[in-house]
Amino acid sequence: AAVPERIYLPGYDDLRKVLKEVGDIEGSKELKAAGHAVASEIVVPGAQARAAGLGALEQKAAATLKAARIDTGGAVRFGAGFAAAFGAEFGAARNQRRNTSRGLVAGWNQFQPWRGSGPDAGYFLWPTIHAETARIVEAIGEHLAPLFKRAFPERG
Repeated sequence: AAVPERIYLPGYDDLRKVLKEVGDIEGSKELKAAGHAVASEIVVPGAQARAAGLGALEQKAAATLKAARIDTGGAVRFGAGFAAAFGAEFGAARNQRRNTSRGLVAGWNQFQPWRGSGPDAGYFLWPTIHAETARIVEAIGEHLAPLFKRAFPERG
């Protein structure tokens, strides 16, 4: 299944490339730390607050959200230990006849209706990311300003 598009940060990919080319391990760590900080300060608490207004299933799924450092910066990990997490976030086609280990059932009705994989996807995580995009971009910019100045001194 496709996921909604990522947030685009002008200059971010250039910065990552420069850090990799020059072997700036500390700069790469700062890049990952900035993404991790923004995920843990804005995205995770925002999504958990949004899920709190939806129901117990969504709250349990949102409790699995964790900020992470990945090769390209920061990310949010989701669903560990809770098989229904993605159903809680994206919903499901309800009342569909499904062949399961319990036999044929009309199922996946424990989830909200399917929200798809486009811009309107999700019930708590993706809506939070969309609603907070400007704040996320600003916060990452603030975290990375010293690193940008060191990597691109000619840009001021």
